[in-house]
Parts: sequence; structure tokens; C-alpha cells
Amino acid sequence: MRTLMIDPVLNGFIVKCGCQKVVFNSLDVMAEEIKKYFKNPEQVEKEYMNNAINRPGQPEIAAEARGESRPTVEG
Repeated sequence: MRTLMIDPVLNGFIVKCGCQKVVFNSLDVMAEEIKKYFKNPEQVEKEYMNNAINRPGQPEIAAEARGESRPTVEG
């Protein structure tokens, strides 16, 4: 189990878990997810990584999620 750090921000909360950060806009949802994490941290980490929009090592997905177009190479 990793240490969780909760940072309240204007529109919700940023939860840091290890080197990853997750954003919640609801206190209730965040509390439920933290409860799930304490019951089975390995499973919850796996679920979050499998469902991540911005997976490490895939910058093109991050760009698309921000509404940016991916650069194309023309030859």
C-alpha cells in the first residue's frame, strides 16, 4: 500500500498515490475510492492503470485527451 496525499483544489481534490495523481470532483466519490483502496490496494491500482486516459509512455493519448491534435509526419 502506498501513501496517499490529498490536495484540495478549487474544483475538487488531487490524490497522489506513489508517482501517480488522480483527480476527483466529489468528496463522496473520493472517500469511496479511498475505502476501496484500503481494502485491496493492488486491485484498485491495477483498475486505475488499466482505465487511465493518460497512460505513462503514451503521450499521444494525453494530447488527444486535452483536445490537441497529434503531430503527423509527411514524407
